[in-house]
Amino acid sequence: MKAVTIKHPIKKLIVLTSLLGATGLSLATQKAPEAAAPVSPKTAQKVLISPVEQLQLTATRRYPGTVKASRETQLAFRISGPLVAIDVEPGETIRQGQRLMQVDSRDYKDRIAVLNAQLAAARSDLEHSKQDYDRAVTLFEQQVNAKADYDRAKSAFDRAVAMEQSLKAELQIARHQLEDTTLTAPYDGMVINQRVENYEMIQAGQVVMCVQDISTLEVEIHLPENEIVKYPLAKDLPAEVRFTSMPDQRFTLYLKEWTARADEVTRTYTLTFRFTPPVGSQILPGMTADVYWQAPSAQSSQLSIPTNAVFSAQDRSTFVWVYDTDHQQVLKRAIEIGSLTGENTVELVSGLNGNEWLVVAGSSNTLMDGMHVEAHTTQEQRM
Repeated sequence: MKAVTIKHPIKKLIVLTSLLGATGLSLATQKAPEAAAPVSPKTAQKVLISPVEQLQLTATRRYPGTVKASRETQLAFRISGPLVAIDVEPGETIRQGQRLMQVDSRDYKDRIAVLNAQLAAARSDLEHSKQDYDRAVTLFEQQVNAKADYDRAKSAFDRAVAMEQSLKAELQIARHQLEDTTLTAPYDGMVINQRVENYEMIQAGQVVMCVQDISTLEVEIHLPENEIVKYPLAKDLPAEVRFTSMPDQRFTLYLKEWTARADEVTRTYTLTFRFTPPVGSQILPGMTADVYWQAPSAQSSQLSIPTNAVFSAQDRSTFVWVYDTDHQQVLKRAIEIGSLTGENTVELVSGLNGNEWLVVAGSSNTLMDGMHVEAHTTQEQRM
């Protein structure tokens, strides 16, 4: 087919108009693009939610304290003499009845030997006095001897009996003194310090060693009068303790005793808590501790929310993402918060009514107002 050449200008315009119309018709008959498909619940963002809770007026307070041994004893000898043996050193664990120190026992053994000899002689005298007395009784009853002879025989016999009893008592004391030359552990524990050195002359009653029982420990705190009235004092009230050496752990302890009169200088009352140290821990007397004690709780009309549910906007205002349980959506809600009410909660001043669920885990930057999400509770996460 030969190409047609149009030389007239009007005819050119008519042909161009026809071509454009045909092109438009062709474009109009093409399929229009489909609208974006809604987001499938399977691809919805997952978030963790937690409810708004009523504020508990627990008033947990922290008090500094000091660790003490449940028992501490300063040991001394009941007798005097030169020290000849020291069997333990400070820091060693000891068992009840174990020998700790020894005083020279020679003098006390010699004393026992002398008393045994004197007792033997006294028993011999007593036997003869008994025979003389029995004979005097018989003769007096037969009216052969005078009353004076009978009285002398009876007096001699009584003196012999008294001498034997006295020597027996002295011998018992000497044996006790011999036992006292050995210093033994009164209970299972640990040696804290040693006050004397070997071969020193020890005096009766002189403190030579200190031991402690650390199988059970105590923590002592001091409360002023405006604090102690907040607690109903009773034995075995629970509290928690945290040690500087283990800042991430807390242990339960129980109230053991308290002073009923304030200290004249500090005007504070001393409270003592007891606890059993955990196995493998290195908690020793003298260490510092923090006791967390909770006053009786009462429910309040105020609300508290998790701190990880609170976000900040660019204008420094605070907001939360509220989960709409009916439509499975998140809604942005401006709030006002107060002070911290716990380690992970904060007081809510305004913005919520107390029946909402809040997003506590999930990227806040990717959430949008009205966005569909897949929510899970903290209880479900634990399961």
